[in-house]
Amino acid sequence: YDLLPQHARVVLHRLSVFRGGFTLDLVEDVAADDEVAADAVLDIIALLADRSMIIVRERQGTARYHLLETMRQYAAQRLEASDEAARVHGRLASALIARVAEAEPSFTTRSRRSAFDRLEPELDNIREVLAWTREHEQEQHIRLVGMLWWFWFSTRHWVEADRWITGALAMSAAADPTRERAALLFAAGALAALRAQAEQARPRLEEAADIANAVGDARLEAYCLNYIAMTYSSSLSPAAREYAARAARWFRAHGDEYGLRLALLLGGMAEYGAGDITAANAMMEEAVRIARDFGHDRELAVALQTRATILIGQGEDAKVQAMVRESLEALGRDPSFLFIARAIDILASGCAAREPHRAARAIGTAAAMRSHIAAARFAHDEVVVSRLIAQLRATIGDAEYERAFAEGMRVQPADAIDDVLGATATVNTAVATPDDVRSRGMDADARSSHAAVAAAADPDPDRGWGRGEAPVSAPVSAPVSAPGTAAAADLVVRALGPFEVFVHGRRVDAWPYARPKELLTFLLLHPQGSTRTEIGGALWPDASPSQIRNSFHVTMHHVRRTLDHPEWIIVQGERYRMAPDVSVWLDVTAFQQQMRTAMSASGEERTAALHAAVALYRDHFLSGEAAAPWRDDVQDRLRSQFCEAGTLLAAGMAEAGDDAGASEAYERVIACEPLHE
Repeated sequence: YDLLPQHARVVLHRLSVFRGGFTLDLVEDVAADDEVAADAVLDIIALLADRSMIIVRERQGTARYHLLETMRQYAAQRLEASDEAARVHGRLASALIARVAEAEPSFTTRSRRSAFDRLEPELDNIREVLAWTREHEQEQHIRLVGMLWWFWFSTRHWVEADRWITGALAMSAAADPTRERAALLFAAGALAALRAQAEQARPRLEEAADIANAVGDARLEAYCLNYIAMTYSSSLSPAAREYAARAARWFRAHGDEYGLRLALLLGGMAEYGAGDITAANAMMEEAVRIARDFGHDRELAVALQTRATILIGQGEDAKVQAMVRESLEALGRDPSFLFIARAIDILASGCAAREPHRAARAIGTAAAMRSHIAAARFAHDEVVVSRLIAQLRATIGDAEYERAFAEGMRVQPADAIDDVLGATATVNTAVATPDDVRSRGMDADARSSHAAVAAAADPDPDRGWGRGEAPVSAPVSAPVSAPGTAAAADLVVRALGPFEVFVHGRRVDAWPYARPKELLTFLLLHPQGSTRTEIGGALWPDASPSQIRNSFHVTMHHVRRTLDHPEWIIVQGERYRMAPDVSVWLDVTAFQQQMRTAMSASGEERTAALHAAVALYRDHFLSGEAAAPWRDDVQDRLRSQFCEAGTLLAAGMAEAGDDAGASEAYERVIACEPLHE
């Protein structure tokens, strides 16, 4: 610490506010100001990493930096002793609230999974911000808690969510009938409804709906109506009809598939409770179709198992089991403890007659899953399962039932799905109709479900939920525009001569130093993709593996930030490359294309290609940049090709009688390579 420059110490102090590590873009928002420029922050991060004060962890191509805990505690003490502690904590709060606000609308759209994946690694930092704002910025705290409901719903942290929501509602700043209070009431009511606490949920949701209507937030009002319907439909009460129908009208009119799917499921349960089986089946079938179109596993799983519940009494037992197995396998890829437990209960009923011990064990496993989120069964489910438990006790005896139930309770969440699917494998699932199980995805790799549930049960935010991109066996080359089409490309890079970059026709000059230019050029020259090790060996040949890892991620961050399109550089199978949907024009590629054309052509076509190749070669490869071994090899090869092109062009012009043109072409070759004889 004593050996650090003063500005590095300042940044180190500020980094101590991160409890869950940080990415480079986030640390800029927190650590940079008038005293420390954003570009300097990145260099300081690299310095701290080189001195082993910061460690780098990589997941799916993204680097997360962590202060060693002893160093973080020391830096936190220094920060608290300064006069800027509140200011730095406030910056972290503002930065994370902005990210939550950006992600929150996507949690009920087809972008749900990617939005969650961006936010989930920040869980510990979000907790830090929640704790700080509760004490220092109550209005920000109330807003943040209200926005986090869909995030909490996607995790197993329902008990924690309840504490934050209840605490925020108790604040004096949340007493007025504002949109923020409505969001808190909705969160509290939705959580209670999902936990089968209908009487607690309903008044909160009704007040939230009234406030949402008063402030003109029709979307929030529609979601409140949905969950009011849930408080009735969970007991098959026809009272859910009106609320679900009103919500469905808004969702249908505004193209909200997430809300419409749920409204149809709830309405279908109400119709079933009223005895209209035809209407119930029609609504459920539409909900399943919408869920499949929505494209995410959890929404499909909920729709399938809800539809299955109304088929149980219709003589469709095998069909029910097939649908619920598909539901459970989908939940293995996109976990929800509540609906995993519900599916397990239904599967238990399917094997109870022939395997009562396994059924009792499965009921215990479902109970354990619900205990993690402090939830109970929905009222209708409780009636069905209570009847099943009574039958099992009568069949195998109370003592044997309790033993099997306790055995199921000991099954870990990570193993629950595979354990139950294996235990109920004897159930005949082959009779489901194609309409019911279209695009089921019940293939062999469904057994990877335990990894996703393990991650869902793991509080370590670095673990994630197992939803990263699968490796690709053969990366596809990045598209490079043909010569002459640079104006139409998203990204234009000229490396034959001084380095120039244009993004959507706008020249980019704000390159902090040479390495980001090198990295971008290296990626463009290797469109099939390169690993971090391959890139590091070229750009940092003398660095250690840890130094390469840190330098690479700092440099990659500079490239993405300078281009202002971080999504253009992707990771597939640990290989970094340009995204396939980005049109790129690189003068090196265009030059080599013209050379290939010239070598395979004759006459005027050959002359035209040589002219085009020579015109593209403004100067040596990345001229003006400091020498680097990997660039030297590329430069020598391109210079040799240019000399060949210039010589052939000059000879052809001389043969055609254009002595002045031939002389000019020869002079360019001599200027490029004075020793060319």
